[in-house]
Amino acid sequence: MVRAVQCGVHVREFWDLTWKEVMVVIKGYEKRMTDKLKSTRLICYMTYCANTQNPVSLNSFMPIPDDYVYEDIEDDDDEMSAEMVKMLIDNQRKRYNQMGYA
Repeated sequence: MVRAVQCGVHVREFWDLTWKEVMVVIKGYEKRMTDKLKSTRLICYMTYCANTQNPVSLNSFMPIPDDYVYEDIEDDDDEMSAEMVKMLIDNQRKRYNQMGYA
């Protein structure tokens, strides 16, 4: 439950989600955090390359544990996952609004 709350799921919403919905929310959150880390790494690497004669590769410069997890997944799959997470969260919010939670 702690991880789901860290992902932005309200405690009341958590108990109404199925296990699969919770896992989708958590995986989407972890993917967003990894993307942010990769963006930060790229900026650091570009600065490093501008000031170095013989730069090392990006993965050697700052390895991220998630570097090889997504290499076989197409971009469409990532977009579908983001859309699915948004849809699940929107559905839960609608359900809570109908129940009188705000």
